[in-house]
Amino acid sequence: MEAILNKTKKYLIVRLKGELDDHAAAGMRQTLKDLLERYPDYSLLLNLKDLSFIDSSGVGVILGRYREMTREERDIALCCLNSQVRRVLGLAGILKIIPSFGSEKEALNQGRFAQ
Repeated sequence: MEAILNKTKKYLIVRLKGELDDHAAAGMRQTLKDLLERYPDYSLLLNLKDLSFIDSSGVGVILGRYREMTREERDIALCCLNSQVRRVLGLAGILKIIPSFGSEKEALNQGRFAQ
C-alpha cells in the first residue's frame, strides 16, 4: 500500500495505490493521521484511481478520516473510483456521506467539496 501526497494551497491530495485491506489499514490510518496533523488547515482529497482493492478495514480508514475531518470542520472528498471500489464504498454507505468526483480537477473546481 502506498500513499502519494500532492499539496496545493488548500488541499492535500493523497493518491492511494495498492490494496487497502486488513494488512495495510493500520499503516494507512497512521499515515493519514500524521498528514492531517502536519497540515491542520487543509482539506483532504483521496484519489482512489490506483486502489485495486478495499475491504471493511479500508472502509473503516476512510470513515475514520471522515469523522475526524467533520469534527474539525474540514472538508473531505473522494475521486477517481474504479467500479470495484465504488461498489464497496456504495454498499458501505460511504458515498452517501462523502462527496465523490470523477477527477481531481472536478473535485478541486468545486471549491469546498459540496454534496
